[in-house]
Order: sequence, then C-alpha cells, then structure tokens
Amino acid sequence: MATSGYPIGVTASADAFGPEVLFTALMDQGVQFHYIGFITHEAAQRYNRRHRGQAPRPQGLSHGDNLIRLAFALRSVGASGRTGTGELAPFTGHGSDVARTTEIFETRHGTIHITTYPSNEDRALPGSLSNQVRVVISIPTARLRGYIASGRFDDLGQLLEIVQLLDTHNRSDSPS
Repeated sequence: MATSGYPIGVTASADAFGPEVLFTALMDQGVQFHYIGFITHEAAQRYNRRHRGQAPRPQGLSHGDNLIRLAFALRSVGASGRTGTGELAPFTGHGSDVARTTEIFETRHGTIHITTYPSNEDRALPGSLSNQVRVVISIPTARLRGYIASGRFDDLGQLLEIVQLLDTHNRSDSPS
C-alpha cells in the first residue's frame, strides 16, 4: 500500500466511490479482465473519465502473468476471502491461488467477485481474450444510498434506481 493509505495509484478522490478504488487497483496492476454488472460499469466510467488520454494498457499477457497481477491487486485493496469454515481471512496469496476459481472477496471498498477459468463463451474468443478474468464489483444498496445522501454523488441516482428495481425483481422471483 502507498503511504497515503490507498493502494498504489489510487487517489483519495477515487476512494470517494469505493467500487472505483477496486476497478483502479485492477487497472493499475494491468490485469486484463471483462467486467460485468451495473456497479462495475459505473466504476469503469468513473475510472475512464479520470484517466482519459493515458497510454493504453499492455495486451497479450499470459494467463499466469495475469493471475499474478490479479493477486497483487487483491492484496493491494486488503481483500479477504472465506475460509473453509466460512470465516473471513486476509488474502495473502499469489497468482496460483486464484487460478481456476470463482471467489468472492470482501474489502472496505466493496465486494469483488472473481472468476478465473474460461467459460464456454470465453473459449470462443480469439487469442488472449479467452484467458481473461471476469470481475463483478458490488456494494450493498444501503452504501449506495449513503453515497447519494452525502451530496457528492448526484449522478448515482439512476444507478440506485436500477439496483432497487433489480432487488425488487429478485425478491419477487424468489420462492416463498
């Protein structure tokens, strides 16, 4: 971690929206990944606005090198994973520890769900794209409401509406 208390390359302004901190950590480490979900998309948009005009990231990493970068990014944000007994423990692992897995990590910035083995759809992609990691970043709806209530995130209102619609839809689809 940088001396400011943020992961290397992450600024206090990015920390104002936790999911952007997670997205920035992945980008700063050069992890090649597909991102999925509304919260992750919002974090990507904020990151891209903040980093407009920067040099493109290197492409064509081996899957092993990509996993090493992923593990470093997870450690840099203080990620914790569930142990076999269900308790949270700090992630101290390396690239081989996140190989061929679907894992959910908790951080103070939000939750990051990582899938590192290729799906059938990924296998159809050309070249190194088939070796990329899939990432979903999420935060509790209550925290999203808190961001909006702070007055610093007027632009998150539409995102909250979408999340609440999905929450309502998911509750109505669940068995009684």
